[in-house]
Amino acid sequence: MAEGVLFNVAESLVEMLLSAVFEEVGVLYCMKGEVQKLVDTTNIVKGVLLDAEQKMAVDNSVKAWLKQLGDAFFVADDLVDKFHTKAMQRRVMSGNKFTRQVRVFFSSSNQLVFRIKMGHQIKDIREKLDDIRVNKSFQLNDRLEETIVAGGSRMRETCSYVDEGEVIGREDEKKEIIRLLVEMEFEEDVSFVPILGIGGLGKTTLAQYVFNDEKVQKHFEPKMWVCVSDVFDVKLLVAKIITSDSYNNLENLQLEQLQNQLRAKLSGKKYLLVLDDVWNEDGEKWCMLEMMLKCGGRGSRVLVTTRSEMVARITKSQTILPLEVKGLSKDMSWYLFKRMAFEKEQEPVEGSKIMELGMEVVEKCKGVPLAIRTIGRLLQSRLWQSQNPEKELSWFLNSELAKIDQNENDILPTLMLSYNHLPSHLKHCFAYCRLFPKDYKIEVRELIQLWMAQGFTKCSHHKNQCLEDIGYEYFINLLWRSFFQEPIRNEFGDIISCKMHDLMHDLAILVAGSDSVIINQNTKISGEKSLHVSLVDFDFELETNNSRQNLDLFSQQKRLRTFLSHNCKELSFSKLQNYLFKFKCLRALSLSRMDIEVLPKNLCELEHLRYLNLSYNSKLKMLPSSLVRLQNLQTLNLSYCSYLFRLPQNMKKLVNLRHLMIQGCRRLTEMPPEFGYMPSLHTLDRFVVSESSGFQELSNLINNLQQGGLSIQRLRHTTNYVASKSTAPTLKRVICEGKHNLQWLRLLWEEVDESNDNKVEIYEFALEGLQPPSSLQVLVVWKFMGVRLGGWLSSLDNLVRLELIRCKKCQYLPKLDHLACLKELKIVDVEAEYMCSSAEDEDFDDADLFFPSLVSLCIEKCPNLKWWWWWKRELDWNEIRSFPRLSNLEIFKCPNLASMPLFPCIESVELKESSSKPLEETWKMIRGIRNIHGNISFLKSIRIESCRDLTSILEGIGNLPSLNTIYVRDCPNLTSIPDNLSNCVSKSISGCPKLAQTYRD
Repeated sequence: MAEGVLFNVAESLVEMLLSAVFEEVGVLYCMKGEVQKLVDTTNIVKGVLLDAEQKMAVDNSVKAWLKQLGDAFFVADDLVDKFHTKAMQRRVMSGNKFTRQVRVFFSSSNQLVFRIKMGHQIKDIREKLDDIRVNKSFQLNDRLEETIVAGGSRMRETCSYVDEGEVIGREDEKKEIIRLLVEMEFEEDVSFVPILGIGGLGKTTLAQYVFNDEKVQKHFEPKMWVCVSDVFDVKLLVAKIITSDSYNNLENLQLEQLQNQLRAKLSGKKYLLVLDDVWNEDGEKWCMLEMMLKCGGRGSRVLVTTRSEMVARITKSQTILPLEVKGLSKDMSWYLFKRMAFEKEQEPVEGSKIMELGMEVVEKCKGVPLAIRTIGRLLQSRLWQSQNPEKELSWFLNSELAKIDQNENDILPTLMLSYNHLPSHLKHCFAYCRLFPKDYKIEVRELIQLWMAQGFTKCSHHKNQCLEDIGYEYFINLLWRSFFQEPIRNEFGDIISCKMHDLMHDLAILVAGSDSVIINQNTKISGEKSLHVSLVDFDFELETNNSRQNLDLFSQQKRLRTFLSHNCKELSFSKLQNYLFKFKCLRALSLSRMDIEVLPKNLCELEHLRYLNLSYNSKLKMLPSSLVRLQNLQTLNLSYCSYLFRLPQNMKKLVNLRHLMIQGCRRLTEMPPEFGYMPSLHTLDRFVVSESSGFQELSNLINNLQQGGLSIQRLRHTTNYVASKSTAPTLKRVICEGKHNLQWLRLLWEEVDESNDNKVEIYEFALEGLQPPSSLQVLVVWKFMGVRLGGWLSSLDNLVRLELIRCKKCQYLPKLDHLACLKELKIVDVEAEYMCSSAEDEDFDDADLFFPSLVSLCIEKCPNLKWWWWWKRELDWNEIRSFPRLSNLEIFKCPNLASMPLFPCIESVELKESSSKPLEETWKMIRGIRNIHGNISFLKSIRIESCRDLTSILEGIGNLPSLNTIYVRDCPNLTSIPDNLSNCVSKSISGCPKLAQTYRD
């Protein structure tokens, strides 16, 4: 158990026992004394929990005591939560059958029975806690506040997170692996090259380093990466290999069919396959996989990373030994430790006492990069804040590292030291991540919502922060301490996903104990109680494993709080639901991709539920009305339930719902009545406008939304919610006023009769009224049928991405060239002839930059577009700095586009069914006619298709140093190409009859 959770449970228990709820439901009427005794006992136990948590690391009797205590606390927590729920239901429900049920439950005729039953339960729990408290053979000290290790508040920007792809001290290993992959000849067509080493040495990082090397990239095709980890299922592995570079779903194919697809993918090709983190030592399974992989061409390689010497021996080719990765050298270890532990300006002087002590710390880490990073992070905040770093290091060596007793190849005790120094609230957050499979891409938002469901995130009385922000702060602290790795950021800079190193995953397994378990087809379930369970790669129909027996045993876990599923084939909801409804204490339930068609009405019996994930159940059409009885529900994920057409009518009664995800529910045509009165909603990714849920509903919601952005769909030009001159000011208040943290906004209009021109003005007023705040970063406008876009669009100074899609009647594109942050612009299916420009302004300066930050420009299906800008006066192109950062240009189906500015730093150009004239000014730069700011030598790729006016590819283009791809197809008038295209790695010219005739002549 990650015992740190008990302090929070105890704290919450006291708060609830002292709340007005117990008085409201009549519990205190005759049990005030028992309740107060329970509060007193809980407070006494809570006082020593932090001390017990610290001592459990070295005293197994304390650990066993905490386990007993945890069982009792969770029973008490469930009981108290149940009564909070009943009280909340009585307040919220009105005018329906369920209200009558609640009233009967609390009626005077039932009061006596109710009070007697409650009195016994409270007394039993209190006596149980008293017994546990008294019956201990060790001394514990009161401590109500823990020493909080300072987090990342002082992190320097340049090294807040070390890039996990940055490899230190591995150049020799890299060269040797590349030699084995590319240069060495083997007897076999397909050869296996194993990389062997203990956990944390960086085998995976080294393999990534090699995999992405330019020499390797050019030598092999295709290149595939598969993480194997615990479950070595040949059928599953073959499916992963086939889909490693695609998104095909092969779950329902038999092994023979998969083998045929694998042969089609690899036959005769010189491929590279990386099998990362392999544990299987069953030679028979290896032979089976090897036989399937032998269809590759000569020179194919399979690179295997493993901690097992047996795996390395089984997989190695006959003529080579496994490449064994050792620990970092003493110098490289010290270099990495310095970067982690010391400020840039405060690094120890060569030969100093601090360096001597630091080197002793490094020696304990045995050259393992993960351990060096983790211990370095642990020490960083101490050393930065200490007045005497030498004393701090000396104390750490003698009082902390001295206690570590580890075997030569076991680094976990060192990592455990870092875990032991985490604050309590971070300990159980980390341990909970044991539920994710190895190498799993953890979605940060989902992780925080799961933490919230378990009550792990707590609002501080001194900070005005929401639970989501606190959860994100927890995550950042764990990431900073290297408990997570490989963070991925979205376009707004927020971290949206990460992974755990497999050694950190092992640590999470160790600290979570039996409280959190993963069940897969190889798992043997013990009789120990569990609180959190995750099914991973679980095949219900397999006769060769103990799946049904596992589920039968697992269903006996009456106090289960989490049930998650990952990649569970053939495990449909119909097979699982008989087990699920035995878990009355569930806080989090994930039923994603379970092929659910109908949810049972008794779902509401899971009254403690805070998190419910039903995403990707495409057959689910509606939710039971009883869902609104789940008063504790915080997160409801319905993403991509594509056939869902209706939400429950009384959604507003979900008073604690904070996150509702309905993206991809394309058949949903309206929001429920009074949806705008949901008091706690923080995240809503989609709002469907209708007669019953119009702008007034949206206006009530918008100021509460805290997370991400919003998609407003089914905007129309009719009905009583549409804008007019009189309602436009009201509409403006819907999105703009008070909503300053909106990051993205999508405005999607309903398909209408394009011949109806009478509603153009109404469209324009509606769009004008939906003005977002100036802080908006992404805007998508889709199927808008007005002639002019909103005037406010030119004032979105922080806009990073803009998409105008299928705005077919739009004749005037607004001024955008001055937007300093705009990086991506996409214009599709628009009737405009030109874009308005800042050059029309009286205060225009010829030295101004046009689109100063734009990186990607796509113009598609704009048949009327003739030129990019309309100029009122003559301008000197040599003085105008246009598109200084544009690297990617795509122009599709714009046959009349005859003129565009220069693209001096262009890297990739793609023209299709368009004129080649827009690039004439840029081509002049290639021939040296233009002397413009920029460097056309960046050009890497030219793709031209179906351009009828293209007669030649420019002379001199072959001299561009970066050009590596030329693709020309179906250009009937092309007659010549340059001779010097030797630099191009990829050349393809086809469907050009005049060119063929020229070369024949």
